[in-house]
Amino acid sequence: MELIYAYVEEYKILNEIPFITHPLFDVSYNDGRLNIREKDEAIINYYDGVAIKAIVGRNGCGKSTFFEFIEEGFDYTESSGFMVWLNKNESAFIIHAINYDFETIIFDLCYNFSVVSMDVNYLKKIKHNIVKINNLNALSLPKKQNKRNGIIDLSLSKQNYFNGNARNSNLRNLITFFNESSWIDSKAAKYRYNFSFKKPSSAIKNWAFRIFCKERSDIESYIQKGYFSEKYAFIFQPPEILNESAGSTSDIFQLIFERNLFSFIRYILSTNIVDEVYTEILVGKVLNYIDKYNFIQANDFLDLVNETYIIWLKDKMSINVTEYDSQIIINNMIHILDTLYDMAGLISEHISVTGGITSNSSFHINDFEVIEALLDLLSRLPKQVSNNFSYGWEGFSTGELAKLNIFSSIYNYIKKSISFTTLFILDEVDLYLHPEWQRTFISELISFLKSEADTSTIQLLITTHSPLIIGDFLPEDIISLQNNNDGHTYVTEAYGFGTEITDAYISGMHISSTFGEHSREKLLKLIDRKLNGELRDEDSWLISKLKDSSIKRMLTK
Repeated sequence: MELIYAYVEEYKILNEIPFITHPLFDVSYNDGRLNIREKDEAIINYYDGVAIKAIVGRNGCGKSTFFEFIEEGFDYTESSGFMVWLNKNESAFIIHAINYDFETIIFDLCYNFSVVSMDVNYLKKIKHNIVKINNLNALSLPKKQNKRNGIIDLSLSKQNYFNGNARNSNLRNLITFFNESSWIDSKAAKYRYNFSFKKPSSAIKNWAFRIFCKERSDIESYIQKGYFSEKYAFIFQPPEILNESAGSTSDIFQLIFERNLFSFIRYILSTNIVDEVYTEILVGKVLNYIDKYNFIQANDFLDLVNETYIIWLKDKMSINVTEYDSQIIINNMIHILDTLYDMAGLISEHISVTGGITSNSSFHINDFEVIEALLDLLSRLPKQVSNNFSYGWEGFSTGELAKLNIFSSIYNYIKKSISFTTLFILDEVDLYLHPEWQRTFISELISFLKSEADTSTIQLLITTHSPLIIGDFLPEDIISLQNNNDGHTYVTEAYGFGTEITDAYISGMHISSTFGEHSREKLLKLIDRKLNGELRDEDSWLISKLKDSSIKRMLTK
């Protein structure tokens, strides 16, 4: 199944708008006569066999509205119009009527046809899916999704409103894509998910050191003897976490514990059960314990937490605190330590099986189950502790991630829907892409689809604001929308293949100028003053900043 044509008689801002949606067909609908003819297959060979069309236009002219018309066309809707689909197996057109009367229509078509009213069950019967993908994230709230319309929505904005495992589907898709895609493998790219463990911040170290100085009246002589420098390294610059000789759960837990020691104390203060006097006493006890034994374990720390509370409580009898509050602190700390121990177990198991250590304080993972489990454990920690862990993708920019999100969504869908034909609706494909990524997007998309899919079962409709992307389309494969002075949308001439970039911006993308509006206004004022012989001394400074030599000459001669 492939969408050949759509006529929107009435839907939101679209009225009597034709959309030719397939590169291999010429379609006209005028004066009650629908005419469809096949075109030369050389056209689709230009796209290496991929059926793809683009829709461009200013914001508000109806690009996304057209996609909504397609989505809502398979359920109850008050819109009107029709879509023409091609059943390639039977070489026949299926005309999907949407509140539209065909009694007086004359059909002049190159294949046999039938007029039907298609719904979700019809799509399932013929094994055809419509899949929507975009990188819109938190920029706008998605409308309430009608689950009956049969559209598969893989957009990032949709995933933000999932819960539990469903919300992690994008992460799972990316990992599967990076691990299994032959196209990615051919790129020799090193995309990986990385976890690292931060050292205590300068603020934490300085805070603890100031308290240590209060505790030790002999601190200057202590430092001068050189003894403290060794202790300082242990206390304030904990050893690296990951190495081959310290890979057991207990080893990793101990090292994570040491790195977060003072963050635990800051967390205890944040509970508002105790005050800064308590934390100063506790810091002093911890530092003196380390000074004495050159070591501290989790149970030792919990004992010191309790001891400190007893000392602190003696001076707080008039305040509404009790010995039971100490148990609250202990229980909270046990929860944190148990969570860190579980994390240490996951890390130990992972690096023992797969390695992946990238430095002495970081490692990479390409196993979704491990990543998901670690992220779940991190979510259980207070921010004073969780902030000491950093994690995320490495090997690409935000813009490249936007592109890979689209590709991974397509890849994972294709692997699960081999027997289906599919119309992919890719909205705002240039979102977040650097101009260089825009320039190569269509080429890479075609290369990716040829490598990973049967392109004869796939059709794509995309929207974009990028003339660099549009430059890869033949003009007849671009649907260019424009608004007139009354706000009505109409289809206008399209510019694509071989169009110079400035013309593509002005004519193809319907913008008023290739200058930024602020600079355009300044230039117009300079030109007006030049023409009227009214240039001022202060104008010379601005003219000197001009990079365009022709404009500069015109203003200075």
